[in-house]
Amino acid sequence: MTLERAELLVEAGRYGTAGELLSRLVATDPDDAGAWLLLGRVHLGTGDVPAALSALDEAVRIAPHAYPVLYLRGYLLARAERDAEAEASLRAAIAAQPDQAAPYVILSRLIRTHPGRAPEAYALAGEAVAREPELPGAHLAVCLAAATLGDDAICVRALRETLRLDPEHEEARTLFTLAEAAGAPAGRASAVIADALAANPRLDGLRPKLDHAGYLLLRRTRWPALACLVVAGAAIDLPTADEPQVLSDSLTGRLWGLLVMALIWGVAGFLRYRRLRAGVRLHLFVLLRRGRWSRIVVAQTVLVMATALLVLLWPWPDPDVPGALLGCALLPVMLTMIFDGRMPR
Repeated sequence: MTLERAELLVEAGRYGTAGELLSRLVATDPDDAGAWLLLGRVHLGTGDVPAALSALDEAVRIAPHAYPVLYLRGYLLARAERDAEAEASLRAAIAAQPDQAAPYVILSRLIRTHPGRAPEAYALAGEAVAREPELPGAHLAVCLAAATLGDDAICVRALRETLRLDPEHEEARTLFTLAEAAGAPAGRASAVIADALAANPRLDGLRPKLDHAGYLLLRRTRWPALACLVVAGAAIDLPTADEPQVLSDSLTGRLWGLLVMALIWGVAGFLRYRRLRAGVRLHLFVLLRRGRWSRIVVAQTVLVMATALLVLLWPWPDPDVPGALLGCALLPVMLTMIFDGRMPR
């Protein structure tokens, strides 16, 4: 009855109370494998992986063929990057209960990073999907292995299936957003994901890379704005040193200028950003709130567009004023574009 109470406490996340109770239990009966297993879960819940492994070592000593013990110990060893021991424990868990999908998932993700073992990792992920088709982690394991193998179609399909089963899956959302934010063309999403995984095999630390990809998206907004600036100058027919003249006040020319600007944003902006998933767009807004240089590049885009519209629509009596405005808008943007690739986001 005491062990059942401890399990309820663990499930409720009351690790302090559960830990005290289980410590008394294992002191009273050191051969209670269930108590050691729960104590390992308590330490895992508090983030103490070494203590959790110590508890699981005791549990596996008492019950060397118990699936829950072998699986959790393999998971903890994988987190501790003790890969050889983790693989042995996970294979023992598979031998104990071959119908369970979870150890196949962990083992696939574990060996995928080892040279030459990506095909085996892909096969293990497929076994996990066959055993539990509704498990999001199984499909994500297929995606990761396929990315390593360079199979774009399977990689993207498995990633989409992961998000279909669990739209809030953090790892899948991060990878999908990263691939889209990086502007990966068709057939290249797996390469983007594989590059990210090469730097972060355990899928940790991807946030800076995702932030950088989002920052690149924001930087690209300046190019259509600069194109609109050129259109504005051409539409009002700015005078040159060789051909001094008054500014054109043709309504038709100005309307054509507006139309060309709209086409520029329609092709270079709207069609590109409209395809972004809601998660990508949301991340861009988050990046704007917390990134100084992200705000700067967007402010430059707004400033350039405002200048282009002002130059195009206002009836300027002095031809020198719009030329000066165009120069003032263009110069700082061009200078910034040279250096902002090295700026913090």
